[in-house]
Amino acid sequence: MKKFNPVIKVKKIATEQSIRLVEKTIAKTAKASNFVTSIADVFLFITRVVKETFSRNFEFKEFLRQCFSNRI
Repeated sequence: MKKFNPVIKVKKIATEQSIRLVEKTIAKTAKASNFVTSIADVFLFITRVVKETFSRNFEFKEFLRQCFSNRI
């Protein structure tokens, strides 16, 4: 007769749940990392645009001329 050992069954269930929890955590961490990276990229883009706009070698008149020139 086979002896029933509840500890082995509990370990198996706990291990499966732990693996699922780890997989979910990794997926959510990746999503959060992508979000933070996207926010940082937007911040760097805005910083560069402002920096280049107000630098001394920015030709504002040429910028306006090209913005309002006739489109082909």
